[in-house]
Amino acid sequence: MVRSFALLVLVVAGLMTQLAASAQSPAGEVRLLASGSNCADCIWLQLTGPVDEQTEEALRDALFQFGFVNEVHLDSGGGDLQAALRLGVLFRELKIRTVVAGAKPELEAGRDGLASVTKGDCLSACVYLLAGGIERLSVADSRIGVHRFRLAADEPADDPLSLGQTQTGQLVAYLRMMSVDPILVSYSSMIASGEMGLVDPGTALETSLLTRKPINVSELAETSSGGISPSSFDPFGDEVRIPPTSRSVCNAPRAPTGERLRPYDEQQTIVVNRFWRTVCNLYFDGPRTQERWDVIYEAMQDPPTFAQVSSLAESSVRAGLSLAEMRARR
Repeated sequence: MVRSFALLVLVVAGLMTQLAASAQSPAGEVRLLASGSNCADCIWLQLTGPVDEQTEEALRDALFQFGFVNEVHLDSGGGDLQAALRLGVLFRELKIRTVVAGAKPELEAGRDGLASVTKGDCLSACVYLLAGGIERLSVADSRIGVHRFRLAADEPADDPLSLGQTQTGQLVAYLRMMSVDPILVSYSSMIASGEMGLVDPGTALETSLLTRKPINVSELAETSSGGISPSSFDPFGDEVRIPPTSRSVCNAPRAPTGERLRPYDEQQTIVVNRFWRTVCNLYFDGPRTQERWDVIYEAMQDPPTFAQVSSLAESSVRAGLSLAEMRARR
């Protein structure tokens, strides 16, 4: 049973002042991050800042580029409700795990994209992003907040009551689809749009907004399934000398290694994973023989640059070139 509304939220008017200040900041940012310190071998997509159409596009692109990542961390004061709903549906389709958490950059010579996991905020429209996760977590001391939605400036308001009822119905249907108690919509409507109601952990659990009680970062590391561990996995080493037996291997985590390809460098990781997925799927699109895989293996071992080989592999797929022709054009 859900507890009484009096125990559901703590109304925090001052928090809205902070959000108003943050709204002046640039659009939301999406980054691929990894941690070598307080969340060893964790890797995730970090959403920081407001949710809007630009954020939605960036996050969709990132989920496509980093097909091996199944975890999105949320640190957002809200934003575009419709964009949040669309992303939430995408999260569920891709079986993404959502986590309320922030990130603190870690500076280390020669390495980019490292960060420590910290507490974060998921407020207003962000809550619907959280609800889209197949598993929904929150780092201890993070804040989850709700309030009454308001019409966007560009939405027609000839009949605001009708539009409000339509959006309420949409939110109820969305939460039901996500197996989250839609009573959250009722609770949200009781909080003025100029205030914020902080949802306590017990209520978040009882409504299934969270699938487990808030966890510390070490617990997050233990349950993370999207990690890349360059020290124990080398996609260009002997372990890929044997052809893959399933297409699922094509989307397995890959990380560049060595002095030339530093682990966790964001752009290099993009290229390596695009290249791997392309040539791996190319293998499954034709006869699955050791000879064909040997050609792919050779390309992985000594490419001119990964960007060039990735582009060549993609053009080979489009042109229907054989692997022999692909090798001859290198």
